[in-house]
Amino acid sequence: MDSAINLLPATWGSNDIGRVTKGAAMAVKGEALLLKASPLFCKTPNATYWNDAYSALLAAKTELDADGYGLYTDNTAKPNENMWYDKAGAAKEMVLSLRYHYPEKTNGFQQGQRPLTETSGAAGSCDPTWEMVQAYPMKNGLPISDPASGYDPTEFWKDRDPRFYQTIVYNGARYDFADITPRVQWIFNTIAGDDAYKATPNYNITGFYCRKGIDTTLGSSVWNRQAFDWPIIRYAEVLLNLAEAANEVQHPAEARAYIIQIRQRAHITAGAGNYGLAASVGSDYQATLNAVMTERAIEFAFEGKRFWDLRRRRMFNVLNSMGTLHAYGPYFNSAAASSQYGINITQSNSGIAAQLSNLIVNSPASFDRNAFLKAITNYKYEPIDPGATSQINIPDAYYFGPIDPQYILQNKNLQQNIGWDGGTFNPVIQ
Repeated sequence: MDSAINLLPATWGSNDIGRVTKGAAMAVKGEALLLKASPLFCKTPNATYWNDAYSALLAAKTELDADGYGLYTDNTAKPNENMWYDKAGAAKEMVLSLRYHYPEKTNGFQQGQRPLTETSGAAGSCDPTWEMVQAYPMKNGLPISDPASGYDPTEFWKDRDPRFYQTIVYNGARYDFADITPRVQWIFNTIAGDDAYKATPNYNITGFYCRKGIDTTLGSSVWNRQAFDWPIIRYAEVLLNLAEAANEVQHPAEARAYIIQIRQRAHITAGAGNYGLAASVGSDYQATLNAVMTERAIEFAFEGKRFWDLRRRRMFNVLNSMGTLHAYGPYFNSAAASSQYGINITQSNSGIAAQLSNLIVNSPASFDRNAFLKAITNYKYEPIDPGATSQINIPDAYYFGPIDPQYILQNKNLQQNIGWDGGTFNPVIQ
């Protein structure tokens, strides 16, 4: 990395957009040192390693700032959604990314995430669990477990962190696509057709769809033209990497400032200036670490970061403590829809859905959308996998994977990791 940093330019010309820059190499170096210092390799904290990581990440941020990188903002309330459309504008946040361009190279990522009615042949491969839905704070930044947050479990979708709506599609949410606008996403077990909760064993099994990274400018017949650039390292991750390292070298107030930058961009309400962070964040080590890890889970949801974060921090207990993952399946309350809102429930399922959508799209000024959704929906809290073996139990041996036995046969100097096939090698540094 040091060699690359010395040789690479800060920026490239227009014909070489997407090539690795000096700042990107510095960010990768920072992540490597962060990994080295993390509890995965150092069960006993090593102050020197943490200082190395902090120094490298601070240098990376300084370089990236000088080179024009930063958090993507677009003067809207939805920057975390719009960054997936605005390739040129969002380039300032994409420190390192995998480039796509239609028709030469397209991204099929969204095929299994779009509702089945807006894709082809696949759906439900990456649906948010109820545990993921609950992880988001409120718009005021407070966790839903805080009595002061204003959270109402009967209207769980109301007044949440703006990133909630840019990541989670819930029953009754507006979810327009190029070929159907306006459009309301129904997931009702009974009337939502192919998009319904448990319509088939292979499609929606959580009661939610994923919104992150979905190109809604593409209709159901051309979804495979998706060509947004997939982020490997965003500037937001550099900030949160630096926040974590700063906290480890006794600079928790600095860590708090980086978290606040992320929350400001997300349009969480400032409040008294803490953006919903607990008073102890920025002074107490554990509270600050918890805030960093929570922010990472929310900011990078469905970007392939969470498992590796939990592994690096030796936090599989977070998953094990859940027991199992759950759906929050919506079921249609036809009696309430008919008696309270005049829905003709004798029509076909699609006809009923069309009436419900019309109320949301063309509602009169006095119409209370939240009360409407609450009244017409019964939710069932159900385990996604009801089998007897569905309890999450990730053993410590999974903090390191096994070395493929064929490589050990090829090189007798290699040893198998402890916990795998009688292995004796301990990858831990200290």
